[in-house]
Amino acid sequence: IPVARDVHIYTFSGGMDLQADFIMPFLPILSLGADVGYNLAPLKRPPGTSFSSLSLLSGGAVVAVNFPVFFKYNAKHPIGKAMLKNWEEVPVENVKTSFFVKQYMDNPKAAKIVEWLEPGEEREIDIYGLFTNKVLDITEGTTVSALINVTYRKKGEEVTKEYIETIRLENRNTVTWDDDRKACAYVTAKDPAVLKFAKNVAGSIKGKTYRGVDKNMIMAIALHETLDLYGITYVVDPTTPYIEFSESKLAIDYLQFPMQTLEFMAGDCDDLSILYSSLLEAVGVETAFVTTSGHIFVAFTLSMTPDEARKKFLYPDDLIFREDKVWLPVEITDRNKGFIKAWETGAKEWRESAAKCGQSEP
Repeated sequence: IPVARDVHIYTFSGGMDLQADFIMPFLPILSLGADVGYNLAPLKRPPGTSFSSLSLLSGGAVVAVNFPVFFKYNAKHPIGKAMLKNWEEVPVENVKTSFFVKQYMDNPKAAKIVEWLEPGEEREIDIYGLFTNKVLDITEGTTVSALINVTYRKKGEEVTKEYIETIRLENRNTVTWDDDRKACAYVTAKDPAVLKFAKNVAGSIKGKTYRGVDKNMIMAIALHETLDLYGITYVVDPTTPYIEFSESKLAIDYLQFPMQTLEFMAGDCDDLSILYSSLLEAVGVETAFVTTSGHIFVAFTLSMTPDEARKKFLYPDDLIFREDKVWLPVEITDRNKGFIKAWETGAKEWRESAAKCGQSEP
């Protein structure tokens, strides 16, 4: 939900399981498909021959998914486009195009059939790729061969053409910041390591209530303090600092999955935000990412209405009111200073960013 020119809050429900579609109920669907591209080699006419086939038009860009974390999203959304042109002297019909990467797809993924093409006619088509979760095994960027198959009927005879191209697949932890919402794909609330950690904490406070304290806030405090006890620390990655890489839409950043942050026991602001959101989502607390210039942190919902929150909290300005929900911002990089300090810092960052954008209310 965009809330200002330079400050945004992005919500998602239920976490982003690696096996789930990359769809966030409260957000427009991401329009990917320009992550990495390649052009088909120009069609050169052999000496003494003439073009007499249907083929992919020279210069027609075919864009392949290169960030493995979005593989489920790309199963239902185009990963690129191709241009078909009929070089035959007669019309062709029933034009079928498919895309296949042997190592990471079980079967070719077909594009929409073009029923008819007149001689010389061009038609742009969407290309799809049903990748398997094997792409999540890619820990180093790699190049693979892609097979593009085109079949059509000419005067009742079926003709087949094949094109082999080389595409690059980045490693599973890479992403570009052309859209901040991409970070949501790394929130894996159903990951066994995340569930085990979060459920153990939830079990330890089960049945404990504190008069006047919101139940979601109790859970958030417990998880925050447990991360400190566990030894999670904030460390800026010198090779891909968020403050620099988030400003470049083309720079490839490295994001850790929650299980990796738990294993490494450290991460920068995006890694820790992803981990905290995943843990909260795993125990049913709705979370959001708040992005400001060069920074990302977390907010979670309270189980009360805005009117109730304004009456109960001494300083309502330390909360975020959006879409009839109450959000509590947390600066997750404030480690070993306690939850209240992390909340104070998060609220301060929100108010300052909102003020810069000219908002009357955080």
